[in-house]
Amino acid sequence: MFSHEKIDAYQIGLEFVAWTCQLARTTKTMEQCIALADLAKLSHAIPKIIVLGNREVLIEERLRLFETACDKVFESAATIDILYRCGEIAREQQQVGKKLLRLVLSMLKQTIKVDCIASQHQAAYRRDHIDSRTDSRNEVQGYEN
Repeated sequence: MFSHEKIDAYQIGLEFVAWTCQLARTTKTMEQCIALADLAKLSHAIPKIIVLGNREVLIEERLRLFETACDKVFESAATIDILYRCGEIAREQQQVGKKLLRLVLSMLKQTIKVDCIASQHQAAYRRDHIDSRTDSRNEVQGYEN
């Protein structure tokens, strides 16, 4: 098992992909087909970006990737709203898709919050320990001259 397979946001993201695929099987009109193609691309991007963010070591890069995944969630929600407003999907379908997206978004926001705290601690550690060592080395070098 890969480490990302244990992440709830990843698993719910896969459920959203499956929901999108199921919706695509009911395609009736060209307009619906085009909108669902957009939704399929967005839905596939969400778990892929979560995987990339999970394997990233640098907190700043993790944050950037998880924020990008959040952007894809919002774009997916807007696409679902468009499909609903154009009469291409039923209200119940809209609600199911957006419920999955809200779950993914909630989990991503929690991960971002934890990473932000870790980033602040990391920055404080650098400031307090690494920068002070550099200052000490510079003082020692100054005495050697």
